[in-house]
Amino acid sequence: MRKMQAIMEGTEFAERIPAIFARLNVLMTYLQCFGVKRKIYVNPLSSLHDKFYRGSVLFQCIFDGKRRDVFAAGGRYDGLIQEFAPKSLSSRPQSHAVGFNLSSDKLGSSMWEYLKSKTPSKDAESGSEVYWATRRVSKL
Repeated sequence: MRKMQAIMEGTEFAERIPAIFARLNVLMTYLQCFGVKRKIYVNPLSSLHDKFYRGSVLFQCIFDGKRRDVFAAGGRYDGLIQEFAPKSLSSRPQSHAVGFNLSSDKLGSSMWEYLKSKTPSKDAESGSEVYWATRRVSKL
């Protein structure tokens, strides 16, 4: 945070840095509550249409294995919605939106790779580790 404040000193952005880092700390607390054990890296992203995202956040979730692979991306889209909202609705309060795109193919394949890498045990099917891999139809 100190490095960012030193870099941004004298700009309009400098006064917002403590609030940004406070939000990041809250996010990290949530991730700890959910039991996330992976390393979390926070890097700024940009967009070709930065006016839509000014004052908001863009993010990517990257699987960092043998090769880096983006499996989710999203952000807060308040400015984008405001830009494309019908002008007749300008008297209404500003709309807020957050969204993301999750690649179900990549998520599914990573789950499958995880299953294949596990050594089979006698009670693997009954364990909660692989509950999402059970078949939907039981054999008669």
